[in-house]
Amino acid sequence: HINIALARLARGLGLRVTVLDDRPDWASHEHYPDLEPGRDLLVEEPSAALSRLGLDARSYIVVGTRSNDTEVVVAASQTPARYIGVV
Repeated sequence: HINIALARLARGLGLRVTVLDDRPDWASHEHYPDLEPGRDLLVEEPSAALSRLGLDARSYIVVGTRSNDTEVVVAASQTPARYIGVV
């Protein structure tokens, strides 16, 4: 799963990483052992949760969904994030 590798890479670069996934079997400590559930690892619909993350102009968003990229990209575009990428 590309999101697991991408999160690991970003953490290795010293970036704070938050993973949003509405599937509890994917947003798990097993897949993201370096992230703290409830703080950095959230089981939520990404498009609904983005506005509550406190993103600012230093934030980067990478959208890697299984089906609703457009909805999440639209929600991401409503944030002040500096970068929005889609995998």
